[in-house]
Amino acid sequence: MVIGIHQPNFIPWLGFFFKIYSSDIFVLIDNVQFVKGSICNRNKIKNNVGDAVWITIPVKHSKGLMVNFNELEIGYEQKWQIKMRNQFTAAYQKAPYFNNYIDEIDSILLSKYQSLAEINIYLIKYFCKVLDVNTPIYIASELKQEFGQSNYLNLNITKYFGGDTYLSGQGAKKYNDEELFKTNNIKLIYSEYNHPTYPQINGKFISHLSIIDLLFNCGPESREILLNRQDE
Repeated sequence: MVIGIHQPNFIPWLGFFFKIYSSDIFVLIDNVQFVKGSICNRNKIKNNVGDAVWITIPVKHSKGLMVNFNELEIGYEQKWQIKMRNQFTAAYQKAPYFNNYIDEIDSILLSKYQSLAEINIYLIKYFCKVLDVNTPIYIASELKQEFGQSNYLNLNITKYFGGDTYLSGQGAKKYNDEELFKTNNIKLIYSEYNHPTYPQINGKFISHLSIIDLLFNCGPESREILLNRQDE
């Protein structure tokens, strides 16, 4: 039983969804601290001149900087949804499958949410549905359990679900306490994703963009491209 765990980032890259696909159960930890300047509320798309550019959800820091995803309010007064829709249109209106997804994405963005976590989770679940990634997803704050912090958080969530394997991201290698997992009889493995090259408009291929780049460019072929024959 493989348990994957991650913060609910904003319209993540392909490797995020491959990690969900590779897990038997996936937990979105919405009750951990938001990190300013990270990909928690922003990600990259490829614009119409072939550059990677940021799209961002503005957030409010009225409660201070040290707040959790599920406490962080969105800056709706900045009318960011219109700007983001315009960015999507300028970048991808000539992409083969832009019209297949933009209306539903637009509808999701235009809805009101209580927190950054809520909109990010909604989007992640939408993209999983489109990609036919059916791993059960749980939200940490809804489990009503105290799991601890850092390595203990991941260890205890894995044990809570009866997992014998914790699937970690590559970026956590320098933080993971491998001995802690070993002594608790939990196997620690790392998600290794070989980013595919796929047909992409607007010039030279750029990797590690938001999942929407793949969907707008490749549509129904996106799932197979995402998996990149890594099952073999």
